[in-house]
Amino acid sequence: MICRTHLTTFAILENDNGYPIEFAAFGVTHDGDHNYRFSMNFGGLPAHPVQDVAWRFLEHVPEGTNILSVIPLEGQMPLAESFWINSLASSFRMLGLPIEGYGRMLVLRCSEWQLVSTGLEYGLKYRGPNPGLKVEHRIALLPLRAQAIWLTWLNETRDIAATDKRAVLAAWQAWRSLEQARKGIATI
Repeated sequence: MICRTHLTTFAILENDNGYPIEFAAFGVTHDGDHNYRFSMNFGGLPAHPVQDVAWRFLEHVPEGTNILSVIPLEGQMPLAESFWINSLASSFRMLGLPIEGYGRMLVLRCSEWQLVSTGLEYGLKYRGPNPGLKVEHRIALLPLRAQAIWLTWLNETRDIAATDKRAVLAAWQAWRSLEQARKGIATI
């Protein structure tokens, strides 16, 4: 029997009132045998701005998925931890969301500088949020931010063995190169 694990992380662009304008969902699937698949999708909020935002997020979360969330923490080293989503049952119910079918909530506490630094270390051209850019340009940066969140968490978590970290990073780098070639972006 193949044991699959899924992880989804979101990079979210909010307006001045804290309401999501758009998000990118980065997904990693592992079949337990060093085979990894990656996906990147936009949430489509501009096309559905008044519909249930939480449900739009959950459309990108396969059953059994661990959800990675980042919490801003200025000036301190990142901390990665996890807990069962069931422990958030009251919050999920308050939002009218199903609690069943999800794995763990993975939390990364870090500063934006740490996301940028880790992204640069792995070759991502993510430079952090820039309120001076047009909204369309800030939305276009969400996939890079989502990957920077995942890479920072991967560096900080103690839940994954070093050999598995190397394997998933190699698979991600290959996927990223293929995505860039498909889009016609030169790679180094």
